[in-house]
Amino acid sequence: LGGARGARNGVLATALDTDRFKAMALMSVYYEEDMDAVLPTINSSTLLIATEHRNSDSTIRVHRAMPNSDLIIYPGDAQTHHMRDIHPGIVQDVGEFLEREL
Repeated sequence: LGGARGARNGVLATALDTDRFKAMALMSVYYEEDMDAVLPTINSSTLLIATEHRNSDSTIRVHRAMPNSDLIIYPGDAQTHHMRDIHPGIVQDVGEFLEREL
């Protein structure tokens, strides 16, 4: 799930339906206080992805609160076309990681 608000909604949906959501990948999650009670209850295997310039601090807080999460932070501004131009291969590398790990 991409986009900070969409990723946040994905986290909340996962908390409500833990049987269906076994794994997920989230891009730049907004951290809000109402998630304090929810995040530690999510057992899904979760990959959090953030850039240095967009919601990385917030995504790190989510990572620390979720028991079964991994975190990737990479240089860039979160725009896919910029990632391809400035950091060749990052889109493919992340895609391969997701296929392998999830």
